[in-house]
Amino acid sequence: MPRLLTILLLCLPFHAFAQEDSASIKAVILAYHRIDEPEHTESSLSFEQFAEHVAEIKRGGYHVMALPELVVAFKKAKTLPEKTIAITFEGGYQSIQKNAVPLLIENDLPFTIFIASESTKIPNHLSWKDLQKIGKYKGASFGILPAQYKHISDLEQQEITRLINQSRSAFKENMGIEATLFSYPYGEISSTLKEISKNQGFKAAFGLHSGPADAQSDIHALPRFSMTENYADIERFQMITDTYPIPVTEQEPSHWKISEPLRQIGFTVQKDLESDLGNLSCHISGQAKPQIEILERRVEIIPETPITAERTRLNCTLPVEGTAKQWRWLGMLFH
Repeated sequence: MPRLLTILLLCLPFHAFAQEDSASIKAVILAYHRIDEPEHTESSLSFEQFAEHVAEIKRGGYHVMALPELVVAFKKAKTLPEKTIAITFEGGYQSIQKNAVPLLIENDLPFTIFIASESTKIPNHLSWKDLQKIGKYKGASFGILPAQYKHISDLEQQEITRLINQSRSAFKENMGIEATLFSYPYGEISSTLKEISKNQGFKAAFGLHSGPADAQSDIHALPRFSMTENYADIERFQMITDTYPIPVTEQEPSHWKISEPLRQIGFTVQKDLESDLGNLSCHISGQAKPQIEILERRVEIIPETPITAERTRLNCTLPVEGTAKQWRWLGMLFH
């Protein structure tokens, strides 16, 4: 490299590199649940909406990666194409095989299904035989949930570990491979659960808090956008799949399982975002807009009323500088 160019590069501020690197390795992970089960309004997506998503992916310049490959890319900080996404399914419902898998195979799109082993015995869920059939298709991959799809963050560590081991053993016995990806039921993450996920040797673990992911994201708490009927029109699909992370440090509280009313949430953004914080917008589910206090790079969010231990989402967005349609996004799910 010529000496003058080297000097000029060294004189550039670090965040000029950090921002570019962060943007070049980001991806959006989508979480579908049921497809075309209108009786389950909170977790289903109509077939027409799902087909519209697939059509948008095919015509819109998206790069769809298999989830295991995306995890490797994050760990190695590999550069990814713009509009990189991954497709996942939560819970292993029969309607996935009927209404989603054929369309994905037809369009050569990879996907991952997360399975709770005991659910394979429940009507309207995929059996091991179904999963073995799906596993023969190119692009299909799997991850596991605990043996039962239920709220587990309040259970004793020993019981949580037992449920995960039960699911891992059943998966290996029936699918012939080790499970390397883990999903937290209902997206509920605690410090204990994250530690168990690490100790179990999973390569990555996934929540259901909204937001894009990148190499700076916690590999054992990766975000996913839930795709349900009320939040999956094509305009929103186009918007969320083109989002960038809001990289933060010094989060308070440091975990999302709360034992007492939460009166304040805080985090610090990287230096190059400091001048944009006046455009930060945050929303808390079930509440009016919270008060936002900003001191240099520090953000403090004060809810209208304290957040209790019930499931409550916080989503913060920030316009990407120089654009009118791209956003940075940060999501949290308190429980």
